[in-house]
Amino acid sequence: MMKKLLVASMAGLLLTACTTTDPVTGEVRSNRAGTGAIIGALGGAAAAIAICGDGGFLMNVQELETAHRLGLPFVVLVWTDGGYGLIEMHQRRKFHKVAGTRFDNPDFVQLAQAFGCEGLRVERAGQLPGVLAQALAARGPVIVDIPVDYAENEKLGIDLWKLAPEAWPSL
Repeated sequence: MMKKLLVASMAGLLLTACTTTDPVTGEVRSNRAGTGAIIGALGGAAAAIAICGDGGFLMNVQELETAHRLGLPFVVLVWTDGGYGLIEMHQRRKFHKVAGTRFDNPDFVQLAQAFGCEGLRVERAGQLPGVLAQALAARGPVIVDIPVDYAENEKLGIDLWKLAPEAWPSL
């Protein structure tokens, strides 16, 4: 049976994610790294998806050259908000203000194309299923730019720290 592989490297997402392997489907979920880890872990996966924040993705963007050169088929979902979300959460909790965590992004579709990869963008939530299907059907690496607004969490009163305190007791 072919396994499915999900690698998450978004710091905020890691507050609620864990590393598991489903014994029935063989699906692997890892919360330890993004693009670089998925390249090493591909071995026979039927579907491979990395979920990254824009900051973490840009820290390892050079891995796209390897992925393109080797023709590795996987999808990277880049949740784009122009900031280091977990660092901002730490700063808000400890200092009640945020400093030095915002940045400008390149055009991720053009960046993917510069590495010889396919680049796609989701403009509205309803587009995600179709874009993801298109990305998973590709024969090489695909980067999907997904703009997100984490301010919605604050409006809803969602405190990520309270969602999984047992997973991150030292935070």
